[in-house]
Parts: sequence; C-alpha cells; structure tokens
Amino acid sequence: EVPVITSARLANGSVRHTIELTVQTWKMSSIVWFVMELRYATGFETDGITPDYKRLTTPPFQITTTRTHDHGNEPILGDPSMQQGSLPALAMPLITLGLVLVFFAPSLVVYAWLRRRRPGRILSANELARHELALVFAGASGNFGRKECERIASIVTKYLDGGEVRSSTLKEVLDYLSTRQHPQAQAVERVLKTCVRVAFAPGDQEPKLLLHEVEQLKHDLSAIFPPPEG
Repeated sequence: EVPVITSARLANGSVRHTIELTVQTWKMSSIVWFVMELRYATGFETDGITPDYKRLTTPPFQITTTRTHDHGNEPILGDPSMQQGSLPALAMPLITLGLVLVFFAPSLVVYAWLRRRRPGRILSANELARHELALVFAGASGNFGRKECERIASIVTKYLDGGEVRSSTLKEVLDYLSTRQHPQAQAVERVLKTCVRVAFAPGDQEPKLLLHEVEQLKHDLSAIFPPPEG
C-alpha cells in the first residue's frame, strides 16, 4: 500500500508531517524491528530548480506480534472435529479471473506475432505528445496543480523537436532553443516556466493554475505540438 502523508501546522508555527504505512514481514518473531530512510527537500540546488534532497534515517521502530487471535497469552480452544468447508466470497471471481488469464496470455502471443508480420503505423513524436497531453488534461478536470504541471513539463522536454532534447533542467532546454533559434522558443519557455513555478513551489503551498493560465498553456502546447496535417 502507498504510504499516506499528511501535514499540519502547529500553534508554534512549525509543521508536523505524519506518515501512515503498512508494515509486512515474513519473519516469524514476536518482535520486529525496522528503520526508515526518507528523502526531503527544504530548498533548491544552485540552478534554482532542482530540489536539494537530504536523507533522514529514523530511529529503530519496534512492532510486536502475537500468534493468538485475541492477542492473549493462551490459544483459544475450540471444536477440533472436521468441519465442512465453504469457498470464500472472493473465490469464484478469482477463479474466473484465472481462467480469463489462461486464455488471455496465448492471445497476446498471437497478437504479438501478427504485429511482427503486419506492423502498424509508427506514431510521430508530436502525435505521442498530443496523446499524453490529452490524458493529462482529461484527468485534471480543470484543476492543474503540482502533479499535472510536472507531467506537462516532462512531456514537453521528452518530445520537443521529435525527442532531440534529452534535458532535465530548464536552463538546458532554454540553451538548446537559443542555439537553434527555435520558432516556438517563446511558447516553450512560457510553458516550462509556468509548470516549474507550480511544480516546485514551497512545500507548504498548494498553487493552482488560473483559468487564463490554463488557456495560454493550451494555446502554447498546440503551437509546440501541432496536429498532423490532413
């Protein structure tokens, strides 16, 4: 399960972060010890964009277990005679899923063979970018925060100029555009600076793009990744 992280500002002005997680172990012991290593950032590196991550190691945590149902010291005695069993409620759905997978795996092999014999059309970088951007905009439902802006910036740097740009910092992308006098340099710069401003805002803020910023973002992205002609 994914850990649940919540933050709360205390009366003295400090911020308390709470992490809830499920610990699973195969060690047959009544006491289990574990430690956690966490990465956190309170500032940026010298480029002003990349987070300056630090490592935090927690003190050892102790978890106690029990072999009895009620966490008591003695096992609960019951009827030792043979009992008529019954299938759990999830048994039939799981059996059905297993049968589907048994027949689905061979169909994938046949599909892969057919694709090799008759390969489909290879999509261009622009088409791939427009498809991934459409998924981001559909999932955002007008609410563009950190996650959406990080994804948009990643798509732009991944597919810009047919995937020629393999950079991870804003400065590197802007240097690439300036050296080639890129026709959409201003649009790319606006998109990346807007996304970086939201994605790397201070941790205690939850910035969102305004409506006019979203419309400008759509306009610039359509210019950077124009639809195929015809």
